[in-house]
Amino acid sequence: MKEKDTVLLSSFENQYYFSGLKAITYSRPILLKVSQSDMAIVNPKLEENHAKHMAAADRLYVYHEVEGKEGEYSYLAQVDALMNTILAGSKVGIEFASLPTNLAFMLKEKRFEVENIETDIVNMRAVKSADEISMIKESGKLVSEALKLSLENVQAGLSELEMDYFGTEYLFKEVSNTYPNSTLDYFVMSPSGVDRTNMPHVFSNSRKIEEGDIIIHSRQVGLNGYRAECERYLLENQQKNKEKRLK
Repeated sequence: MKEKDTVLLSSFENQYYFSGLKAITYSRPILLKVSQSDMAIVNPKLEENHAKHMAAADRLYVYHEVEGKEGEYSYLAQVDALMNTILAGSKVGIEFASLPTNLAFMLKEKRFEVENIETDIVNMRAVKSADEISMIKESGKLVSEALKLSLENVQAGLSELEMDYFGTEYLFKEVSNTYPNSTLDYFVMSPSGVDRTNMPHVFSNSRKIEEGDIIIHSRQVGLNGYRAECERYLLENQQKNKEKRLK
Protein backbone atom coordinates (compact mmCIF):
# COMPACT_ATOMS: atom_id res chain seq x y z
CA MET A 1 0.00 0.00 0.00
CA LYS A 2 2.83 2.43 0.76
CA GLU A 3 4.11 2.20 -2.80
CA LYS A 4 0.81 3.54 -4.20
CA ASP A 5 0.41 7.31 -4.53
CA THR A 6 -3.38 7.05 -4.26
CA VAL A 7 -5.99 4.36 -3.72
CA LEU A 8 -9.61 4.43 -4.86
CA LEU A 9 -11.95 2.24 -2.85
CA SER A 10 -15.36 1.19 -4.12
CA SER A 11 -16.33 -1.69 -1.80
CA PHE A 12 -18.49 -0.45 1.07
CA GLU A 13 -16.71 -2.66 3.65
CA ASN A 14 -13.33 -1.08 2.95
CA GLN A 15 -14.85 2.39 2.69
CA TYR A 16 -16.25 1.90 6.18
CA TYR A 17 -12.93 0.60 7.49
CA PHE A 18 -10.86 3.52 6.18
CA SER A 19 -13.31 6.42 6.50
CA GLY A 20 -15.97 5.51 9.08
CA LEU A 21 -18.76 6.01 6.52
CA LYS A 22 -21.18 3.09 6.36
CA ALA A 23 -23.82 3.75 3.75
CA ILE A 24 -26.17 1.86 1.47
CA THR A 25 -24.47 1.91 -1.93
CA TYR A 26 -26.51 -0.39 -4.20
CA SER A 27 -28.35 2.45 -5.98
CA ARG A 28 -26.20 5.49 -5.19
CA PRO A 29 -22.49 4.72 -5.63
CA ILE A 30 -19.80 6.10 -3.37
CA LEU A 31 -16.09 6.34 -4.17
CA LEU A 32 -13.39 6.89 -1.57
CA LYS A 33 -9.97 8.34 -2.36
CA VAL A 34 -7.12 7.84 0.12
CA SER A 35 -3.66 9.31 -0.41
CA GLN A 36 -0.69 10.30 1.71
CA SER A 37 -1.99 13.86 1.90
CA ASP A 38 -5.79 13.63 2.01
CA MET A 39 -8.99 11.64 2.00
CA ALA A 40 -11.94 12.52 -0.24
CA ILE A 41 -15.33 10.99 -0.97
CA VAL A 42 -17.66 11.17 -3.94
CA ASN A 43 -21.09 10.70 -2.42
CA PRO A 44 -24.74 11.45 -3.18
CA LYS A 45 -26.56 14.49 -1.82
CA LEU A 46 -28.73 12.10 0.19
CA GLU A 47 -25.67 11.00 2.19
CA GLU A 48 -24.03 14.43 2.54
CA ASN A 49 -24.90 15.05 6.19
CA HIS A 50 -24.15 11.42 7.01
CA ALA A 51 -20.68 11.73 5.48
CA LYS A 52 -19.98 15.05 7.21
CA HIS A 53 -20.89 13.54 10.56
CA MET A 54 -19.28 10.09 10.27
CA ALA A 55 -16.44 10.20 7.74
CA ALA A 56 -12.88 11.30 8.39
CA ALA A 57 -12.72 13.01 4.99
CA ASP A 58 -11.00 16.25 4.03
CA ARG A 59 -13.34 16.92 1.12
CA LEU A 60 -16.71 15.73 -0.19
CA TYR A 61 -17.61 15.68 -3.87
CA VAL A 62 -21.40 15.73 -3.68
CA TYR A 63 -23.42 14.66 -6.68
CA HIS A 64 -27.10 15.20 -7.40
CA GLU A 65 -29.63 12.92 -9.01
CA VAL A 66 -31.86 15.74 -10.32
CA GLU A 67 -30.67 16.98 -13.71
CA GLY A 68 -30.79 20.54 -14.94
CA LYS A 69 -30.09 22.42 -11.72
CA GLU A 70 -27.39 25.05 -12.03
CA GLY A 71 -24.29 24.25 -10.03
CA GLU A 72 -25.26 20.65 -9.35
CA TYR A 73 -23.15 17.83 -10.72
CA SER A 74 -23.60 14.25 -11.77
CA TYR A 75 -21.82 11.28 -10.23
CA LEU A 76 -19.39 10.85 -13.14
CA ALA A 77 -18.65 14.58 -13.23
CA GLN A 78 -17.71 14.50 -9.57
CA VAL A 79 -15.62 11.35 -10.06
CA ASP A 80 -13.81 13.16 -12.86
CA ALA A 81 -13.20 16.15 -10.60
CA LEU A 82 -11.77 13.88 -7.92
CA MET A 83 -9.52 12.10 -10.40
CA ASN A 84 -8.20 15.46 -11.60
CA THR A 85 -6.71 15.99 -8.13
CA ILE A 86 -4.46 12.94 -8.59
CA LEU A 87 -1.03 13.87 -9.87
CA ALA A 88 -0.28 12.91 -13.47
CA GLY A 89 1.66 9.67 -13.77
CA SER A 90 0.59 8.47 -10.33
CA LYS A 91 0.24 4.81 -9.47
CA VAL A 92 -3.36 4.28 -8.38
CA GLY A 93 -4.44 1.28 -6.35
CA ILE A 94 -7.92 -0.07 -7.10
CA GLU A 95 -10.09 -3.04 -6.18
CA PHE A 96 -10.41 -5.06 -9.38
CA ALA A 97 -13.44 -7.00 -8.15
CA SER A 98 -15.56 -4.00 -7.23
CA LEU A 99 -14.45 -0.90 -9.13
CA PRO A 100 -16.99 -0.21 -11.92
CA THR A 101 -15.61 -0.76 -15.40
CA ASN A 102 -16.46 2.76 -16.53
CA LEU A 103 -14.29 4.20 -13.76
CA ALA A 104 -11.43 1.89 -14.70
CA PHE A 105 -11.66 3.24 -18.26
CA MET A 106 -11.60 6.80 -16.91
CA LEU A 107 -8.35 6.05 -15.09
CA LYS A 108 -6.90 4.52 -18.22
CA GLU A 109 -7.86 7.56 -20.31
CA LYS A 110 -6.09 9.79 -17.81
CA ARG A 111 -3.00 7.58 -18.21
CA PHE A 112 -2.72 6.51 -14.61
CA GLU A 113 -0.91 3.29 -13.79
CA VAL A 114 -3.37 1.07 -11.92
CA GLU A 115 -2.69 -1.90 -9.68
CA ASN A 116 -4.95 -4.31 -7.83
CA ILE A 117 -4.66 -3.71 -4.06
CA GLU A 118 -7.20 -6.27 -2.83
CA THR A 119 -4.55 -8.62 -1.42
CA ASP A 120 -2.73 -5.69 0.19
CA ILE A 121 -5.89 -4.63 2.00
CA VAL A 122 -6.69 -8.18 3.14
CA ASN A 123 -3.18 -8.57 4.56
CA MET A 124 -3.33 -5.19 6.27
CA ARG A 125 -6.76 -5.77 7.80
CA ALA A 126 -5.74 -9.24 9.00
CA VAL A 127 -3.63 -7.55 11.69
CA LYS A 128 -6.19 -6.41 14.26
CA SER A 129 -5.84 -3.65 16.81
CA ALA A 130 -6.79 -4.17 20.44
CA ASP A 131 -10.08 -2.33 19.83
CA GLU A 132 -10.91 -4.54 16.85
CA ILE A 133 -10.15 -7.72 18.80
CA SER A 134 -12.39 -6.48 21.61
CA MET A 135 -15.24 -5.81 19.16
CA ILE A 136 -14.93 -9.30 17.66
CA LYS A 137 -15.08 -10.81 21.14
CA GLU A 138 -18.22 -8.84 21.91
CA SER A 139 -19.79 -10.05 18.65
CA GLY A 140 -18.90 -13.60 19.68
CA LYS A 141 -20.69 -13.18 23.00
CA LEU A 142 -23.76 -11.78 21.27
CA VAL A 143 -24.00 -14.49 18.63
CA SER A 144 -23.50 -17.29 21.16
CA GLU A 145 -26.25 -16.03 23.46
CA ALA A 146 -28.66 -15.40 20.57
CA LEU A 147 -28.09 -18.89 19.24
CA LYS A 148 -28.54 -20.39 22.72
CA LEU A 149 -31.90 -18.67 23.23
CA SER A 150 -33.31 -19.85 19.92
CA LEU A 151 -32.19 -23.42 20.57
CA GLU A 152 -33.63 -23.43 24.07
CA ASN A 153 -37.04 -22.23 22.91
CA VAL A 154 -37.58 -24.26 19.75
CA GLN A 155 -40.50 -26.68 19.79
CA ALA A 156 -42.73 -28.50 17.37
CA GLY A 157 -45.41 -26.26 15.95
CA LEU A 158 -43.25 -23.14 15.75
CA SER A 159 -42.12 -21.93 12.36
CA GLU A 160 -38.46 -21.49 11.47
CA LEU A 161 -39.02 -17.73 11.60
CA GLU A 162 -40.47 -17.99 15.09
CA MET A 163 -37.46 -20.01 16.20
CA ASP A 164 -35.18 -17.25 14.93
CA TYR A 165 -37.19 -14.62 16.79
CA PHE A 166 -36.00 -15.60 20.27
CA GLY A 167 -32.36 -14.90 19.54
CA THR A 168 -33.06 -11.90 17.34
CA GLU A 169 -35.17 -10.19 20.01
CA TYR A 170 -32.28 -10.64 22.43
CA LEU A 171 -29.85 -9.03 19.97
CA PHE A 172 -32.03 -5.97 19.44
CA LYS A 173 -32.50 -5.41 23.17
CA GLU A 174 -28.94 -6.20 24.25
CA VAL A 175 -27.23 -4.02 21.65
CA SER A 176 -29.67 -1.17 22.30
CA ASN A 177 -29.07 -1.30 26.07
CA THR A 178 -25.37 -2.15 26.23
CA TYR A 179 -23.62 -0.63 23.19
CA PRO A 180 -24.47 3.09 22.72
CA ASN A 181 -24.42 4.49 19.17
CA SER A 182 -23.54 1.09 17.71
CA THR A 183 -24.64 -0.61 14.52
CA LEU A 184 -25.85 -4.20 14.34
CA ASP A 185 -25.64 -6.50 11.33
CA TYR A 186 -27.20 -9.89 11.77
CA PHE A 187 -28.00 -12.93 9.70
CA VAL A 188 -29.87 -16.05 10.77
CA MET A 189 -31.23 -19.14 9.06
CA SER A 190 -32.87 -22.27 10.45
CA PRO A 191 -33.71 -24.77 7.71
CA SER A 192 -35.58 -27.73 9.17
CA GLY A 193 -36.70 -31.16 8.02
CA VAL A 194 -35.02 -33.56 5.64
CA ASP A 195 -35.60 -31.63 2.43
CA ARG A 196 -34.56 -28.20 3.68
CA THR A 197 -31.52 -29.32 5.67
CA ASN A 198 -30.20 -30.87 2.48
CA MET A 199 -30.11 -27.29 1.19
CA PRO A 200 -28.27 -25.83 4.18
CA HIS A 201 -27.83 -22.31 2.81
CA VAL A 202 -31.50 -21.37 2.58
CA PHE A 203 -33.36 -18.62 4.41
CA SER A 204 -35.72 -19.40 7.24
CA ASN A 205 -39.35 -19.50 6.17
CA SER A 206 -42.77 -20.19 7.64
CA ARG A 207 -42.42 -23.99 7.57
CA LYS A 208 -43.66 -25.46 10.86
CA ILE A 209 -41.11 -27.50 12.78
CA GLU A 210 -42.20 -31.09 13.43
CA GLU A 211 -41.34 -33.52 16.20
CA GLY A 212 -38.02 -35.23 15.44
CA ASP A 213 -36.95 -32.71 12.79
CA ILE A 214 -33.30 -32.06 12.11
CA ILE A 215 -32.65 -28.30 12.29
CA ILE A 216 -29.57 -26.36 11.22
CA HIS A 217 -29.47 -23.09 13.14
CA SER A 218 -26.84 -20.63 11.94
CA ARG A 219 -26.24 -17.06 13.09
CA GLN A 220 -23.91 -14.21 12.29
CA VAL A 221 -23.62 -11.01 14.29
CA GLY A 222 -21.67 -7.92 13.29
CA LEU A 223 -21.19 -5.26 15.98
CA ASN A 224 -19.94 -2.03 14.40
CA GLY A 225 -18.78 -4.02 11.39
CA TYR A 226 -16.95 -6.80 13.27
CA ARG A 227 -18.55 -10.16 12.76
CA ALA A 228 -18.74 -13.51 14.53
CA GLU A 229 -20.56 -16.67 13.46
CA CYS A 230 -21.91 -19.71 15.26
CA GLU A 231 -23.83 -22.71 13.92
CA ARG A 232 -25.39 -25.78 15.50
CA TYR A 233 -27.66 -28.60 14.45
CA LEU A 234 -30.14 -30.47 16.60
CA LEU A 235 -33.04 -32.87 16.65
CA GLU A 236 -36.13 -31.12 17.96
CA ASN A 237 -36.90 -33.83 20.52
CA GLN A 238 -33.24 -33.96 21.65
CA GLN A 239 -33.64 -30.50 23.10
CA LYS A 240 -36.62 -31.56 25.22
CA ASN A 241 -34.74 -34.62 26.47
CA LYS A 242 -31.80 -32.45 27.44
CA GLU A 243 -34.04 -30.10 29.42
CA LYS A 244 -35.60 -33.07 31.27
CA ARG A 245 -32.14 -34.35 32.24
CA LEU A 246 -31.19 -30.91 33.61
CA LYS A 247 -34.25 -30.77 35.94
